[in-house]
Parts: sequence; C-alpha cells; structure tokens
Amino acid sequence: MMEAVVFSFSKPVHGSTVASARIANYLARTIKARQLWGKDIAEAQADVLFLVNGAFAFCDCLPELAIAIRRFPRVIWVQNDYTIVPPSAESAAQSPFRKAFVERRAAQLPDLEYWTTIDENVRLTPGGEYINWNSLTFEPLPAIQAVQQWQLLYYGAFRDKRVRYFDRYFKAPTYPVCVSSTSKKFVERYSQGERITFETGISRECFYEFLGRSGFGLYLEDAPSHKKYMSPANRFYEMLSAHLPMLFQSESVAMMRKAGYDVQPYVLYSTDELHALQARRDEIAQEQFEQWGLIDHRALLTQAVQQAYARLEGR
Repeated sequence: MMEAVVFSFSKPVHGSTVASARIANYLARTIKARQLWGKDIAEAQADVLFLVNGAFAFCDCLPELAIAIRRFPRVIWVQNDYTIVPPSAESAAQSPFRKAFVERRAAQLPDLEYWTTIDENVRLTPGGEYINWNSLTFEPLPAIQAVQQWQLLYYGAFRDKRVRYFDRYFKAPTYPVCVSSTSKKFVERYSQGERITFETGISRECFYEFLGRSGFGLYLEDAPSHKKYMSPANRFYEMLSAHLPMLFQSESVAMMRKAGYDVQPYVLYSTDELHALQARRDEIAQEQFEQWGLIDHRALLTQAVQQAYARLEGR
C-alpha cells in the first residue's frame, strides 16, 4: 500500500479560515496520510509528498523540505490559487528549496505533478489531476436565514486584478454595501462612500450564519479568470451553503457556465438594481439552492480525490 505525506508551509490549525490549511487537513484525512509542517520533514520517508500551496517565502524549514523534495519518489503540488506557483525544474536559483526541483530532474526523478483547480495546469505533467478544492467549503445550512442586514456583502482579499470591479460596486454605491476583509486597502480606497461599511473579518465559528443573514452576496472573478478556467471560487460554495442569494459580475458568466452554472439571470450591473431585487431575495436564494445546492459537492470532491489517489497508486 502506498504511503503519503502531506506538507503545509505553515501549521494547518484546525478550523482555520485559511484555504490551504483546510485543504491540507482534509487531504491528509481522506488519503490517510501523515501530516507535517516543520523541520521533521527532512527525516520523513514515504512514496509521495503532497505540497499544499502556501506562502513558502515565510516558511522557516525550506532547507529541510529541500532534502525531502530531492528524496521522495513523487512530489505533487496541491494548488487552489493561481498566484502561488511552485519553483521550476529549469532554473538557476541557488536557494536550497528552489534548487531541489532542479536537482530532482537531474537525478531523473519524476517532475512535480499538479492536483489543481486550474484546468490548464493539469496538462503540464502526465500525472496531473483536476481537483476542485474550492468545493471543500460546501457546508449547507438547513434553511434560509432571516435577513438582519439589508446589504450587498463582499468578502475576501484585495487583489489588484479585481480593482476595476471593486470600483464598479464600491466607489459610489446606491445601496448599502459591506466589505469584509483583513486588507486595509478597501478602507483606503472606498471609505468616502456614504453607503459602505467595513468588517475586519468574519469568525469561522459563525461564518455561514453571518453570510446567510445578509441581503445579497457579491461574486467577483479576477481578470485572468475570465479566460482561463480556474473553478468556481470558495465564495460560490460558501454563499450557496449559507442560502445567501448571489449576484455576479457580467464577466464571470462564461467561466461559471463552463463549470455548469448558468448565472446570467443573476448578473448585477450596478447597485441601483438592488432595491428592486430586495422583494425577491428569498425567492432567489431558494432558486439558486435548488439549481446548484442539492448536489453533494463535498462527496464529489472526496470521490475525485480517492480516484486520483488510486490512479497514482496504480502508476
């Protein structure tokens, strides 16, 4: 039987709001793998090493991880974020971590493989697998929540490639808007708006309930996501779980359709439309859940991971 190690670039705290931590915990449970995040990775031995994408520049055990990368028969990059790119096997980099991928190829070991949400990255290596890690956040509440705040809710990071869409909805909103983020850039850019409020973050313990008590949720893609299929974002499955009616930027329609979701009826062109939509809020929530939420997305994810692991074991 194949043995695996799942490595995280930071300690994957249980209940963490960080996507990579949730993925690491879930993957280790699902494939019954040993889970590591510290210098003991240098001594670990197994058939395959899963590296869960994260901010590796801040990891304090990269030299030890490099030892493992040079030794493990297979290394797999678990990716749910296109902005986090693994080191190349064709590089002149001299840091132990980056150089390890070059040395691995020189030793004629298989190149790093991808288990990824990003369609085009699946084809980078023969053993690539498409895995929709974002569907891990599907945890449906039993019913629609009563609205406590009539507002358009957006939450997440401030990304430069999303700014023009932020401006569309946040610069001069005509309906109450709430932005929840740990980034100060939202306040710096949009605090002059009369109808916009800011939250520093949402506790994971009451996360889905908080979402469900807002009027509407806003779904935005980065500009690169309009042309490259990268799976629906965590926010899609989270807001669906909370029965929060979602409204979408028009640019997201094509890739959401590729994922199997027709969001065209729910496109929001400006906040002016929200006043009229308010009367249909629960109707929209029910409609979306009946279309997209009756599928057990978590079960499908587990099936995909187990099947990918079985294929890996058979190679």
